[in-house]
Amino acid sequence: MTAQPLYHRDEPQTDQLLTRALQLRAATANHEERSIEAVLSTENPVEIYDWRTGEVIDEVLLADGAEIPSQLPLLANHARWSIDEILGSVRNIRVEKVDGQPASLVGKLHLAKDDDAANRAWNKITQGHLTDLSVGYRIIDDKTQIVAPGQTAVIAGRKFTAAKRSLRVASAWTPKEASLVPIGADKAAKTRSPFATITTRTPNMDALIRYLQTLGLAVDATPEQARDFHGKLTGDQRDEADRLEAAQQTPPASPATTPPASPPADPPVRPATRAANDDDAARRIAADAVSAERARVQQLRELAGHDVPEPVLRNAIDTGLSVTEATAIFLRAIRENRAPEAGPGIHTHDPDVTRNIRALGLALVMRSELDVEAWARRNRVKNFEELADQAERYRTLSLLDICRHALRIDGRQPPSDREELMRTAVSGGTLSGIFTTSVNATLMAAWDAEPDTTVGWVEEVDVADFKTQTAVNYEGRAGLDKLPRGQTASHMAPSDSSLTYAIARYAKQFVVDEQDIIDDSLEALTKMPNIMGESARRLRPDLIYALILANPTMVDTGALFNATALTTAGGHANLTTAALAYGSLQAGIVSMANQYIGSGRNKVALNIRPRFLIVPQDLAFTAKELITSSAIIVAGTSAVLRGNANTLSGMLETRADGRIGAAGVTDPSTGTAYTGTATNWFLAANPGRTLRCAYLRGSSRAPMVRAFALDKGQWGIGWDVKMDVGVKEMDYAGLHMSTGAG
Repeated sequence: MTAQPLYHRDEPQTDQLLTRALQLRAATANHEERSIEAVLSTENPVEIYDWRTGEVIDEVLLADGAEIPSQLPLLANHARWSIDEILGSVRNIRVEKVDGQPASLVGKLHLAKDDDAANRAWNKITQGHLTDLSVGYRIIDDKTQIVAPGQTAVIAGRKFTAAKRSLRVASAWTPKEASLVPIGADKAAKTRSPFATITTRTPNMDALIRYLQTLGLAVDATPEQARDFHGKLTGDQRDEADRLEAAQQTPPASPATTPPASPPADPPVRPATRAANDDDAARRIAADAVSAERARVQQLRELAGHDVPEPVLRNAIDTGLSVTEATAIFLRAIRENRAPEAGPGIHTHDPDVTRNIRALGLALVMRSELDVEAWARRNRVKNFEELADQAERYRTLSLLDICRHALRIDGRQPPSDREELMRTAVSGGTLSGIFTTSVNATLMAAWDAEPDTTVGWVEEVDVADFKTQTAVNYEGRAGLDKLPRGQTASHMAPSDSSLTYAIARYAKQFVVDEQDIIDDSLEALTKMPNIMGESARRLRPDLIYALILANPTMVDTGALFNATALTTAGGHANLTTAALAYGSLQAGIVSMANQYIGSGRNKVALNIRPRFLIVPQDLAFTAKELITSSAIIVAGTSAVLRGNANTLSGMLETRADGRIGAAGVTDPSTGTAYTGTATNWFLAANPGRTLRCAYLRGSSRAPMVRAFALDKGQWGIGWDVKMDVGVKEMDYAGLHMSTGAG
């Protein structure tokens, strides 16, 4: 099995880290151990952006499919480049199942002791300020299935239905790390604080809720509303609420030492809350507190502008800094984050970070002189004009400038050394996402430009996996039987001529060396993707024409093309030796129309009409003349004039391909070379009576690109390109071949 790289889910998705939000169980906080239970993953669908397809999709991780490690590192904001970022570990990881509910992957977070960063995180968790986490994981390609929008599939014995977008179901995945983050991706994954379930409360929790209600909290408030209300309190009100929250989290004493229960004391009366018994006064107090907090946050955001990194601004807001206190911190952050070289600024605090990444990728597409509108249509880009305007500002950036901006998007300070800058950017993940946009655009532009002469006459289907597929023919084509009054109609029975086939994976990889990036060699990002796009496009016709020239034996023991009469077993009567000319082409059309199945009373004429004339390049002009001329002039004194109209005009589409000529073709599946001739030609009917080309479901019937970082003595970024495809002959009756040797 092959594993996908890690992605970021709570950040813009690149092809390097995939994460999803998890839940803390605050009620399980153990202050002595500094531990707390958490839900690492649920089976709820989570919205992600898939860089391989350029689409937003939903994803489900099956809990039973997790490859559970003994423990995971606990990080801050997915920063995995230094041991200083480790806040602790996740242990006792397990799958929990509750009757009637989907399974979850849970674990216990242990925060390090005597560590400043871990201490700050623990305080925010136990006080209810830090509610969101995110788990990083890898999904296993071979154990992942895509369900098309509106479709239903059975995976691991369960039914999954995709909504308006594709659904990716991973039945095998591996957790790699867990991170404390300011904002998670899963709306259901929040801290299980004292407000997690207001309908089931302890006495101390009742006291906290009652107190908040005296300050203006609605009686029917949701847990989220209660948490937000608590978080906006200030001064004495906040102190009292925090005290009551801490009291409800304190583990109860053992039965042997617990004194007789006494009613919970009313909250102390403070000057700021004496009017709390008056609902209107309490609401005014709460509203004033909320307004003051909103004003502080707004002033901090205006002071930060576009220059202060988002983590610095977020910390100032969370820690309650005033504008005066934050000024010096913001100034220092701006100086430390200043780039050594000037360039268009990227607003790293923009919530739509993915848009910045796509704009930088589009800037590279523009530099490559590709059709950006075609790229936008293929990737269904919304608000393209706005994105293009943003990309135009980045168009003059060098590749090293793009490395700097990628690091800022990752929340890291760009080094001044060029080689260190490039290597650090590659490790961050965002850079490969930016470059992959350009690589994919170049590859698909070459894909679109490369002709495929098999389109139109070859059937196309999607299959679920790489297992052997079976296509069953039916004798029912022999027609309907007369049904006597009161009798039962006979069944359409499957015939013995069922066919089996399977798809295979075809792939290559290429790399861009860091020296090319340092030298700003854009050709390194365009030349190989262009070649790979052309190669991927040639894969299907190579497979199809190799199969035709191989003339395989079908299940009826006859070759796909043979001259044996239909009355003989295995006879197909679809092979002649006539050279391409007016009369021989007419004869080939008539031969296909005379194909039939069955015998005796079950004999049925198929009346197949060919739609395509397929010739080598040597016969391209001859074919055009026969099909498009308005009249055919017959030379010779013995000719009998029967009219001057070209009866073949408009009957067929012509396709010319050098693979069936002397150039030949090599079968990508077996490596066997086949050679055609300059004189052979073929007729083909509509899809369904010719050949079948099958693709892996969810692949969009196109190549898929994936990025990876180089290691073990190599420096740079690499990409692999894959296509999952297979071909099979389905019906001889819709095909006719002439060697042209007669």
